[in-house]
Order: sequence, then C-alpha cells, then structure tokens
Amino acid sequence: MSNVSVGSANAAFVTPATDVLNTYNRRNNMHDAIREFPKLLDDLQSPAVRDRLQRAGMDVTQTIEAFEKCYETDYVVFQLAMSMSPLAFRSVLSGTVAWQAAQTTRFDWYSAAGPGVYAVGIAVDSRGGKFLSAQEMGRLAQGFDQYSAGYDALQTAFGQRTLSQRRDVSYLRRVDNAISNFAGLPSSGRSIVNSTEQQHVLMFAERLRERAKAILSVDPTGQVIQLQSPLCIGSSDKMEKTTRDYIGPANHSNINKLLVLALNVLKTMNLPSSLHVRPVIRIWEQHQLPYAERLVATLAESLVAQNGFNTAEAGGLATCQASETELLAAKSAVFSMKPFLRQHIDGVNTVLQDRLRFIQEVKRLSQYLSNLQQEIDETEQQLRSFMALKPIGWTAGLSMLQSKQQKLCQQTDMLVDWKVRLQAVIGLQNAMLPQLADSRAQLPSSDTQGSRVPAAPVIGQESRPLPLSSSPVASVIPQTDPSSSPGNDEMDVD
Repeated sequence: MSNVSVGSANAAFVTPATDVLNTYNRRNNMHDAIREFPKLLDDLQSPAVRDRLQRAGMDVTQTIEAFEKCYETDYVVFQLAMSMSPLAFRSVLSGTVAWQAAQTTRFDWYSAAGPGVYAVGIAVDSRGGKFLSAQEMGRLAQGFDQYSAGYDALQTAFGQRTLSQRRDVSYLRRVDNAISNFAGLPSSGRSIVNSTEQQHVLMFAERLRERAKAILSVDPTGQVIQLQSPLCIGSSDKMEKTTRDYIGPANHSNINKLLVLALNVLKTMNLPSSLHVRPVIRIWEQHQLPYAERLVATLAESLVAQNGFNTAEAGGLATCQASETELLAAKSAVFSMKPFLRQHIDGVNTVLQDRLRFIQEVKRLSQYLSNLQQEIDETEQQLRSFMALKPIGWTAGLSMLQSKQQKLCQQTDMLVDWKVRLQAVIGLQNAMLPQLADSRAQLPSSDTQGSRVPAAPVIGQESRPLPLSSSPVASVIPQTDPSSSPGNDEMDVD
C-alpha cells in the first residue's frame, strides 16, 4: 500500500476532504483528522453545494445532525471513524478506492461479513485501478449530456422528432445496450425514468467537467491518467450479499443508476471499465449503521451535488436486522482481530498525553507569571514610596560620602599610630621602674662619716610610675576638632 499525493499530476483533484487527509497523514493520527471534520460540514452547507442539492432534490439535514450530535453527546461518528483502517480512511478521502483495491488484497480491508458500509470506485480495465484523463472525462461528460438529450427527445412523438433528436434517441438506446440488453420503454431509458433522475445525470456531467478543469490546472496536457474516481457509498446489514452486485459483471438492476450509466457510456467510448467495491466499516451495534454511512459519504463527498454518484442522503434508509451473532463477530473483528482501532487509540493516547503535559506547563508558567506579577506590584509600591520622599542630589551626596570616607580613613590611621606610640611609652616607663629600685639599694651605709642619712619614707607611700603627663611625648597628642566629627556633618539636600 502506498499513500497518494493529492494535488500531484496523477491525483490532481483537490477537495475539502484533502485537508482532512493531509492532517491525518502528518502524524497518522485520527484525533488530528477528526478535528478537521467541521470543514467537510462547512462545505456541505456552502451556498454552491446548497444550490446543487436543491436542484437535485436532496437534503442533508440528518447528516449534519449526526455530526453535531456526535460533537455534543454520543460520539458515535467518532467511534466509527476510529474503527476504520488507515487504508480505507485514506482511500475514501482521496477518492482512490478503485486504485487501492487494485494494489492490495482483500486481507488489507475488512471482510464483507455482517453489517457495515462499503465504498465503490470505478476504473478502466487494464489500467491497474486508474480512471480517466482530463480529456476522457470531458468526453464522458458529453456522453451524459447526450444521454439526457435523448431522454428529452423521447418525450416528443416519434413522427415529430428532428434529425438531431433522432440521433440523441439512437445514442440513448446504444448506451443502454452497450453492456447488456435492455428492453427500453417508449419514453425513458435505463438510467432516466423521470425529470429528477435526469437532473442527477446533468449534475454528474457538470461535476465531471469541474473535475476535468481542476485536473487541467495541474496537468495542462490533459492526458495523465488519474488515480482518483468519483465514489458511491452504500450500507447493508448483509454486506457480503449486497457487494456481489458490484463485482463484474455488475448486476445493473440492483446498483446505482449513475454507476450503470457511467459503465455503459465508457463502453461506447471503447473504454470498458469495472467497479471496485471494498468494505470500509463494520458495525457492532445495530443503531450505528445510518451513522456509519453518513460518516463515509461525508468523507468521500459522494453526493452527486458534490463529487460522487450518490443521489440520496446517506443513511436515510439504513436499517440493521443483523443477528446478535453477526454483531458479536463484527465486534471481535474490530476490537481484536484487526489492529486498526487499537492503533488509532494509541495515537490518540499519545496526543492526549502531549496535551496534558502542555496543560501542566501552562499551569507552571501561570504560577510563575503570578509570582512575577506579585514581585512587580511590590516593587512598584516600594518605588512609589521612595519617590514620595524629597529627592536627593545624588552627585553632591556621593561627593559628601567620599569626603567623609577619606576623613574617617585618616583618623583611623592616626589613632592606630598613636596607639603604637602609647604602647611604647608605657613599655619604657615599666622598664625604668626596676632601675630606680637598684639605684636606691646602692646608696652609702649609715656608719660612714660626713654622709647624710636619707629621710625615712612616709608610711603608706609607695613608689609609683611617672604619670603620663610627665612624659614630654604625651603633650604632642593632637586634639580632634569637634567640628570635624562625622556626626556633625550635614548632607546637602537639593
């Protein structure tokens, strides 16, 4: 299996579904794709599509309600989307069911057992699942127009028809019998029996020309064979039986009339073609069948008012009479035997874990910002209080502080110097005291004539060191100027 690059030369038809496909392909994540589903609903409700739906007599109310209900309450559509295989999901979105069916085996898809939804693509034989070039699409659209003209001509009495009308009727009959014999009615063909069906034929031709025009913008030659084809979506509670009608040779009486007309016109163009049908969803609860068909038809844009073969709103007639055994078998296939649902759930779990981490980071940043804002508020309050004071002359204040620092340093040095000197004086004085005592002990004794006996010392009088004031050094200690005290300096204020 290989992915198709929608927008390239061989798959040039880009639609709103392409946005969903590209989103899915970025991470192979169904959660991402589901978030793009509203784009498909917007296209379905756009003025251009609304106008074509009205002309075709079609309604899409139930389809829109199914998606809106899914977003609000029951999530049935999302559950069914998660159960689709990546191959089926991409093929439906890109319109390459026929090509992918030709490139893969039936084991790459769900089996057709039980109830579910299937997709039908168309491809020219011997082209490996490819459809038509832009030029061939233009010819196919002309064939549809002429077939419609043949139906108009049948409404005119045989004898009153012009040559052109007779040619148109002849073309209609030839187309109806291109693949198998058809006993035509006098006033209708195989694929048109009333004006509503005629409008469907004309609208399909209109959309086919739009497709060819889009392809020519990418492939100006108009000769590149396209991998994409219009799709037809159907549902059944007996898929295996229903899908047999599409397997060649197709049972033209039981399948979509526009599909039959396309096969017959292509046969007249010498481009014999075949239908490729594949199951894309298996349901495991009875109420899921109409939702599943609406989901796939919306993904495929399969309404004739959009780009496909379907001429009625999806799911309108879908009823499920499947037995409990069939539903249980389908549930086993979806939840156990096939890995598709598990793969998509794992992908969603990864996305949710990333989202939770992001939320935690946001909370952390929010708390950080809250704390930062609190600091900002406190700083602003402090700044307002500070600015309320009389502003200081910063230059003068700085000069004053530098001057005071210099004076303090000088006084500190002076005090240290005088401390050293005082310690030296005290040390000198202490050194002189022992010398004085020794000199007294060496005086003459009392029996020596002519000598004076010194007077006895007064009781209680002791020898004391010289007072500090007796030192000539002490008189030079400077007196500090009270006016130079740091406490008396005043700060200049502007």
